[in-house]
Amino acid sequence: FVANTPTVYVIRRSSSGNVVIWADNGIKIATKGNAAIKAGSDFRLGRLGGTTEGTYIEMEGNLGEFGIYDADIGNDACEILSKELSRKWGVDRHPLS
Repeated sequence: FVANTPTVYVIRRSSSGNVVIWADNGIKIATKGNAAIKAGSDFRLGRLGGTTEGTYIEMEGNLGEFGIYDADIGNDACEILSKELSRKWGVDRHPLS
């Protein structure tokens, strides 16, 4: 996250429970699949940005778009979605491939 800079995030929770996050233009930035995540019966997004502890930055600004799919669309589709949303919102910090 960079202050005052548009950013795209696509978050996927696979049918096996793993969570994968893509940022601007299809860049995979995180994968998590520990037992606690996999044991959860649902996926909750509690807040955008950092935390109230440590040095993580809070997200301040406007949310341009938020969508939820009631299906696992897969890694390839998430990468494409990240690239398309980056084009739509003019996020070009990383070159498109």
